[in-house]
Amino acid sequence: MAAPQQPDAAARLRTLLTSMGVHDYEPRVVHQLLEFQQTYLTEIFEDGAIYAEHAGRPGQLECEDVQLATRLRAAIFQTTAPKLLESMAKDRNRSAIRQPPVPGIQLPEAHLCLVQENWQLTLPPVEPADTTSEPADRRAGGAPVASSQRRITINLANQRPGGPEPMALG
Repeated sequence: MAAPQQPDAAARLRTLLTSMGVHDYEPRVVHQLLEFQQTYLTEIFEDGAIYAEHAGRPGQLECEDVQLATRLRAAIFQTTAPKLLESMAKDRNRSAIRQPPVPGIQLPEAHLCLVQENWQLTLPPVEPADTTSEPADRRAGGAPVASSQRRITINLANQRPGGPEPMALG
């Protein structure tokens, strides 16, 4: 059986992963890395085009423009990421952690939980059997015959107005 066709970029990325010693990975990793590569390179080239236009060369992207865009993006990430994380941590740590009222795992309110039943089973009332004569719904062997008039109705408990009607079985 022949190997499935793959784009050249995916084959090169697989070769790169193998050369780095990565042999066991999910197939989705290649797709995620290709998407990241496409997004990152598009942003770098767009920034480089802006720098080339600023230098008086609109539409003429040069190697120095791409290098400048790469360096500036790396510098921005290196300076803003730690500051951003620090400011987020300070903001979060301003309020004290509340002591839970009851020990253990705290669940949200009951109507927000997915652990409760969300259906109700309604059976129609059964008529009392006539005890004076032989039941009409018995076979010759004495086994009961299933009644075609028995219906089961299922009503959804969290049913919205205008939603589906109750389902009848039987």
